[in-house]
Amino acid sequence: MPGDFHAERPERKGKHFKRNNFEIPADPLYLDQWHLSDNTEMGIYYNISAEGAWKLGYTGKGVRLAIVDDGIEIDHPDFAENYNSELSWDINRNDPIPLATRDDQHGTSCAGIAAAGRNSVCGVGVAYNAKLSMVRLVGYHSRTTDADEASGV
Repeated sequence: MPGDFHAERPERKGKHFKRNNFEIPADPLYLDQWHLSDNTEMGIYYNISAEGAWKLGYTGKGVRLAIVDDGIEIDHPDFAENYNSELSWDINRNDPIPLATRDDQHGTSCAGIAAAGRNSVCGVGVAYNAKLSMVRLVGYHSRTTDADEASGV
């Protein structure tokens, strides 16, 4: 629904949330994403416990988010189902395609951490069912003004 920015809540059953049949993501780099998994090192958690949220059904479904950075690899298969071109923009080039250059990879990395799809391709994002937009505001060869930054947010 346009203008509705609330995540869809998992179905409640009695006093408890209905747990989905959770399986560890099959994405090949998931086990290297230490910041997501519920593993400990010497008894200390060094992660955000994304698996715990996923087990409760919080996957980003119904969420729209935007990364304001240096662009995105639009054709990356991890973004195929989640990328939202309608809300994306390149402030530097005044263009609807916020494509990262070969010198600009930070935005793609941030987008992957936030919303890479759970699709057995690469890694998985925290909110892997969220709709992802990119606003390209900064970049290796770009010069931004205060007015550019204000329009980017």
